[in-house]
Amino acid sequence: MTRRVVWKYQLALGSTVVPMPKDSDVLTVAEQHGAVCLWALVDRDAPMVQRTFRVVATGEPFDAADLVFTGTVLMQGGAFVVHVFEVWP
Repeated sequence: MTRRVVWKYQLALGSTVVPMPKDSDVLTVAEQHGAVCLWALVDRDAPMVQRTFRVVATGEPFDAADLVFTGTVLMQGGAFVVHVFEVWP
């Protein structure tokens, strides 16, 4: 029987490497206490892997190659908006 739980990860602007259990499912991204956070459904007994997420501000130029959209986060009451992508190898 798997032991699935929800874990939270804080992301920085730019790229963040996140160690998480293999085959974790990203549930959502949102602002919490002024930080960009990602919640994932994980099997805490699965082996850990490294996943990379990129946080980009609206209007910021970036190379979208090998990126998969994860979600948009409204910061500061919507005054600052960022977009989260996962980097795929």
